[in-house]
Amino acid sequence: METFTIVGFKKRIDPSLEGQDIMKLWKQLWSHPNTVEFIKKNIMPVAVYFEYEGDQTKPYSLIVGFKSEKKIEEFEFLEVPVLQFQEFEKKGTMPQVVFECWQDVWDSNIKRAFLYDIEEYLSKDKVKLHISIL
Repeated sequence: METFTIVGFKKRIDPSLEGQDIMKLWKQLWSHPNTVEFIKKNIMPVAVYFEYEGDQTKPYSLIVGFKSEKKIEEFEFLEVPVLQFQEFEKKGTMPQVVFECWQDVWDSNIKRAFLYDIEEYLSKDKVKLHISIL
């Protein structure tokens, strides 16, 4: 995966509250007027997990948004560097398929780097995770 910039909404996530914090971020994105413009252009959403304090059980940052070549005033932005990733892909009903895909990551034996982990929504029923590895 090449380097890319994501524009969207960012939040520091406490794993003990992550379900509600993540849902709030997605609701914030879906209610923003600029989101319609991305969807009209068939640009699917992306989520990036980063700034881990350790592993997935420690606080981390999350940005949900869209890949963009330019900054958009109302959105925060993040440049994601080129790294080595292990990919996991799944098709099914959203959002359940996302949880199932993450379960595949947790059940795997990969050595995660906990640098940048990316949820790339390929379609209304397909997600691909790019997990940074050592």
